[in-house]
Amino acid sequence: MADRTILMQENGRLTMRGLFMLSGYPTAFHDDDDKLTYTVDWSRWLGSNTISAVTNTADDMTITGESNTTTTATFTVELDDGASGELEQQITDSAGQKKTLRIRYRSRRDDEQEDYRT
Repeated sequence: MADRTILMQENGRLTMRGLFMLSGYPTAFHDDDDKLTYTVDWSRWLGSNTISAVTNTADDMTITGESNTTTTATFTVELDDGASGELEQQITDSAGQKKTLRIRYRSRRDDEQEDYRT
């Protein structure tokens, strides 16, 4: 399991490990040479339903290793040099419901001097 995990709760709130909230979005910092894997656990949001489709779209990054089970979606992110971007993951469940999660990625090089945790 990836050290960067998002758990989507029933009410749409998030529990995260390896990311933090910035301006209302889950956010992760990357160094230019980072290639990191993320897992989104949708099980609590899904209830008794299952994932039937997952779509990941992103700007200024490369997404590889996309896979999913009936309750989780996993992907690997590699930012373009010095870029910041956003990944949008949309799942469709077995009942036809759709839910979208947006994750922001920031290059550590651009943000070295800023402290977002204050």
